Amino acid sequence: MAELLRLSPAEHEAVAVDVADPEAWRGLAQTLAHDTDDVALFVQAAGALLAGRLTECEPPAIARLVEVNLTGALLGSQAIG
Repeated sequence: MAELLRLSPAEHEAVAVDVADPEAWRGLAQTLAHDTDDVALFVQAAGALLAGRLTECEPPAIARLVEVNLTGALLGSQAIG
């Protein structure tokens, strides 16, 4: 991703956001609305994994996996459109 951004002639910016935080997405969407007329490309590259057997994973680890991999992707798509 970094290499593609470096080679792109278009103006671009990489931003880090806690994808599971709806307020973080709202803030990013407000910033984008203020700073630009259009988002030509929106890449969500967050991801979380579980190590080991699912039967041995603790519920908070499973919840975080869902927050990042599912909820985060949906919140980002909703906020940025």
